Amino acid sequence: MKDEPSHMMKFMKQVTKEKKEEAKEEGANEENFEKSYRKEITSKQNKQKGKQAKSIERKKRKLKSPEHLSIEEKNKKMKGRTPVIRERSSKKQIRL
Repeated sequence: MKDEPSHMMKFMKQVTKEKKEEAKEEGANEENFEKSYRKEITSKQNKQKGKQAKSIERKKRKLKSPEHLSIEEKNKKMKGRTPVIRERSSKKQIRL
C-alpha cells in the first residue's frame, strides 16, 4: 500500500505538468504560469503564518492573569472619576 502523502505529491506533479502543457498549447508563457502557481503557495503560507500568530497571542492571553482588586482599591479608583451629563433621546442621564 502506498503512502498517501507521496501518492498525492506524484498526483500534484502530474496535474501541474498537464496544466503547463495546456498553457503551452494555448500560447501562454511558462513564466506566467509559474508565477500564478507560486501565488497560491504563498497565500497558503501566509494563512499558516497568521494561524501561528493567533495561537501565540492566545497563549500570551492565557498567561496573563486578570487583576483582582480589593474593594478598597476599587473605591479609590472610582473616587477619581467625575460624573458626566450626556443628552440621550431628550433625557438627561448621569453616567459614571
